[in-house]
Amino acid sequence: MRPRSRRGSGGTRVGCCAAFGWAGPSSPSSRDRPTDVLSFAQREGAGGAPDGLLGDVVISVDAARRQAAERGETLGREADRLLIHGLLHLLGYDHERSAAEARRMQRRERALARWL
Repeated sequence: MRPRSRRGSGGTRVGCCAAFGWAGPSSPSSRDRPTDVLSFAQREGAGGAPDGLLGDVVISVDAARRQAAERGETLGREADRLLIHGLLHLLGYDHERSAAEARRMQRRERALARWL
């Protein structure tokens, strides 16, 4: 399974953001730094995912633990936040596309977090 593609990026890369040591295939916008959550689409392109499956979200527990301590949150709450973030990437949200998209994604993250 591959990390999901970003349209117009010129390459496939992770769907997200900061303790996996994996660096995706290089593209002008890919990062060579660790990440706290990875999103892997089940299927890319037209037709979407089979049987409603979006893909996988992988969370670095070490990063979640560190970030929870920094935020004064529980590990569970930080894992929830990262899961929501990864799921939104699978649904096509991309905070790196523009400031407006980042605000849109952040509003959706807050709304979903209230449901947990």
